[in-house]
Amino acid sequence: MPSNEARTAKAKKIKKPMMVVYGRKGPTIALGNRLTGANPKAKLTVMENSGHFPMLDEPSAFAAMYIKFCGGK
Repeated sequence: MPSNEARTAKAKKIKKPMMVVYGRKGPTIALGNRLTGANPKAKLTVMENSGHFPMLDEPSAFAAMYIKFCGGK
């Protein structure tokens, strides 16, 4: 598993918009803050009612957010 430093270094190199999603009840929200701080094109969204897997905890809300991020309605 890559270190947080390695993930942050990779995030700095991404040139496209980046969606970073974490669940408020999850254990790793600090990494989300680091990733978005490392890349100005990154947007952090925290799903309040989700844990470590927001796409499983709130699939409809996650899908709607993803579609909007990708330019959909």
